[in-house]
Amino acid sequence: GTTPTALGFLPSAVNAVSYGYGINDRGQVAGYSTAADGLLHATVWNGTTPTELGTLPGGFQSFAVGINDRGQVVGYTDINGSNIATIWNGSDPTNLGTLPGGISSEALGINDLGDIVGYSFINGGTFDAVVWTPVTAVPEPSTWAMLLLGFAGIGFMAYRRKAKPLDQWWSALNFATIRSSNVKFSPHASVALRSAPSMVKK
Repeated sequence: GTTPTALGFLPSAVNAVSYGYGINDRGQVAGYSTAADGLLHATVWNGTTPTELGTLPGGFQSFAVGINDRGQVVGYTDINGSNIATIWNGSDPTNLGTLPGGISSEALGINDLGDIVGYSFINGGTFDAVVWTPVTAVPEPSTWAMLLLGFAGIGFMAYRRKAKPLDQWWSALNFATIRSSNVKFSPHASVALRSAPSMVKK
């Protein structure tokens, strides 16, 4: 539509400003707002209700730029004057890091698969476009043990019940499923940019 809606600011903010930079198909908006401490903090709005996302440890201010349909938010945190690419899952920030030799980075967009784009500033004056790809951690030995036990159980049940219904097979397989929320991100360089000033107004 063409009707503007004011999203407001974080609670208790004085002389506040707020900016929206990304929106997903659920209508959630990512941006930033002045917080109660007078600094700018990454923010997500659900309707006109803002939620502060916080910063990385040691961070001064934070800025959200993109959000996907899973509600994952990307942007960056200002740490001692250097921007560091950040992803928020809920209000939990994760440092995305930089390319080798990089001294700063910004995440500018994320798709529904969790792939993140942005850039990294390399010591020496080069801005490189970057894509961060989520990498699921390798299961620990205890997880592999549970997996083997699960398959052993399936084999035993197959011996006992040769005509086992398919839906029961899948139920048994669930015991052998590897589940891990420990996801890291691997940065990959893309095309070098001539210049890439911050996309976000401070």
